[in-house]
Amino acid sequence: MTTETAEKTASPLELFFDLVFVYAITQVSVLVASDLTAVGFAHGALVLAMLWWAWSQFTWAGNLINIEPRKVRLAIIVAMAPAFVMAQGVSSAFDGGAPWVAWGYAVVRALGTWMMWKGVEGDPEQRKAVMTYLRISIIGPVVLIVGSYLSDPALSLLWLAGLSAEILSAAVGGRESWRIDAGHFAERHGLIVIIALGESIVVVGATVADREPTRALAGLLMLALAGTATLWWSYFDYLKDRWEDALRRVAGEQAGRMARDVYSILHYPILFGIVLYAIVSEETIAHPDEPLPRAVLVTLVLAVGLFLGGQILANYRAVKTWLWARIAAVIAIVATAPLVTDIDAVVVFAAGTLIGVVMLIFETVTGEADRLPELTGSGEGV
Repeated sequence: MTTETAEKTASPLELFFDLVFVYAITQVSVLVASDLTAVGFAHGALVLAMLWWAWSQFTWAGNLINIEPRKVRLAIIVAMAPAFVMAQGVSSAFDGGAPWVAWGYAVVRALGTWMMWKGVEGDPEQRKAVMTYLRISIIGPVVLIVGSYLSDPALSLLWLAGLSAEILSAAVGGRESWRIDAGHFAERHGLIVIIALGESIVVVGATVADREPTRALAGLLMLALAGTATLWWSYFDYLKDRWEDALRRVAGEQAGRMARDVYSILHYPILFGIVLYAIVSEETIAHPDEPLPRAVLVTLVLAVGLFLGGQILANYRAVKTWLWARIAAVIAIVATAPLVTDIDAVVVFAAGTLIGVVMLIFETVTGEADRLPELTGSGEGV
């Protein structure tokens, strides 16, 4: 089955639904910032994965079905309530709030599943694809709920198992022939990236909200904005359109697999990278004239590695080409991080932003940003 010829666009209701995740992503930053250790990063990764999978459920449903019927729109609005409750529990997810997160997730997933199932009535091929996914996807929420009543490390281990089951359900379900609207799918994921980037700006703004305006503060704000703009440019300059074009040019089982891999799986590290970057931005703005703590430097390296690494892998999955300038930028950040432990935070932040700008200029000069690779088997996958 080929992709639909009349492509839809993101609806106001879908954007309204996304507003819940502005708050949720902010809470993930709070959770991770409170414990910048390996355990803290792991906790943040687990909770963000649950938020991401809940959001992805509705993105797939909204792409697959008509969301204009009132009962479907009502289901989306109703789903915002448990999603909001789930977000509220994020910052205390490993300190008594786990059941709120797990139950909220389960309810959101159930409503999303109902939407998908009802929305493909009369379409045997899509019903088969949804059923293949559902046979395994019911396991994940149950395991997550059970784990939420345990204490760490059992909590983290069961949540990891539950999320692994969710990924397995996507891997199995993605083998079926899905009807993918490429334009809508790419737009929805681009919007969630913008939401995450907006969260980093909100965090910086909140950090300086009680300060008196000065030239020095204005300079810091411009630097923070430049860093976020560099992230925005690296995603939206050409990658978003390139991946959308690649998805549009494959069909049937290949379309489902590519959508699953490039967007549902490989956009997760991109999003987590932005969350971590917001923490670094906040620390820099809060203490610009002091060296970044070692834990924050590690956070910066992880932020860049996840954000650019997700792009590198997604691009290879979509068009089978490597983004060499971005690989070089990751190596540069990793190599220089141990050398800047005694340098003021604002200088380190500016240097990291400069590396990103140089990367983007190099891609433009070499033509990488304008090159459209040939698609030779790019839709292949597990």
